[in-house]
Amino acid sequence: MSIREAFLSTRVDSQHKTVSQSTILWVLGGSTVAVFSNMYATQPILPIIGEEFGLTPSEAGMTVSSLVLAVGCSVLFFGFLIDRFGPRRVMVASTLALVFPTLLCAVSPFFQFLLLFRVAQGLLIPGFIAGVLAYIHEQFSSKRGMAIGWYTASTIFGGFSGRVISGLLTEFVNWRTAFVGFALFNLVAYLIMRRYLPESQHSSRNATIRSKGHSLNSFIIAFKNRNLVGAFLVGPAIFFPFIGLFTYLPYYLTKPPFNLSTLLVSFIFVVYLIGTFSAPIAGRLSDRYSRRVVIGIGLLIMMFGVALTLTPWLLSVFAGLLFLCFGMFTVQSTTNAYVGDNIQENQGRGSAVAIYQMFFYLGGTVGGIVPGLLWQSGGWLPLICGCLAVLLAGFLAVMWVCR
Repeated sequence: MSIREAFLSTRVDSQHKTVSQSTILWVLGGSTVAVFSNMYATQPILPIIGEEFGLTPSEAGMTVSSLVLAVGCSVLFFGFLIDRFGPRRVMVASTLALVFPTLLCAVSPFFQFLLLFRVAQGLLIPGFIAGVLAYIHEQFSSKRGMAIGWYTASTIFGGFSGRVISGLLTEFVNWRTAFVGFALFNLVAYLIMRRYLPESQHSSRNATIRSKGHSLNSFIIAFKNRNLVGAFLVGPAIFFPFIGLFTYLPYYLTKPPFNLSTLLVSFIFVVYLIGTFSAPIAGRLSDRYSRRVVIGIGLLIMMFGVALTLTPWLLSVFAGLLFLCFGMFTVQSTTNAYVGDNIQENQGRGSAVAIYQMFFYLGGTVGGIVPGLLWQSGGWLPLICGCLAVLLAGFLAVMWVCR
């Protein structure tokens, strides 16, 4: 079956099935884990890749940064496709297409080829990201916060498991086998989604309003919506400090007064997993109370956590990282739901979701560069000040731009 045939036939297997919402959530959660395991898969094995291809650490790190940048650049394109063809078709077809560059990563003879195929992965992953969020907005309109909280928790576990799996397979076999494993995960996710996900309840009705002009008009509508503009500003405001702080954290903790080993520093990243609890909790709270209030509280928690890392005590730094992650995934989960609340289904939810994701990932791309310059200029204090300034801008966006 060609990719085009798979794309056009994605609704066949589930067209006349009644699937419970809990089943849909489990399918979306498992597929999200599979797709997101690709994103940071090379992080724990950068020294191995660098040694094989003769790279500097910064060159090897491009296998991560180039993928994140590609995600930010291509997500708008998938917003157009979602508004035109529906979210289910786009996310299912994108997951199938993702299998091929993932397999090609495993057989790359030169670093340039590996980098090219990582970029190809990054160009395809947004089809799933924007698709699953638009699908949730349509399928779970009354429980949007809860469903997006579940999705956000799955992205966290996917990113964490991708790091663990690639490290283990590289340790016991080799790094190329890890990519074969991820390709198989993607294929299984495609088959399960194609089999069990029903067409969105609004897709048939939306098909009558989709047109080439509608997709472009949906972008104009999104930027005329003050609440959406505020949400678009929140995205980069939370991902910039998150990426910046965790990228340069090893440099901070391996120096006095901490003097930790690389092995001990790696265990610090377990704080990511707190997001698997905070995201679903925030989703449920935001379904009952004001999403805007939950976003504001989450940003304040992030600022407190970032500031706490300035203390010279390791336990306090660890606590600060916990607060940062708790607040980050609280805001991310709730803001995604807030975007869906503030645009009607016939105005192009796919485009609005895509715009938010674009700003979010571009913020992370900048967050991997600017904090490094701040670190080089004066160490941890200017880096933290820069991150706090960006978070404050996000908080002001919620308070003044959103209504």
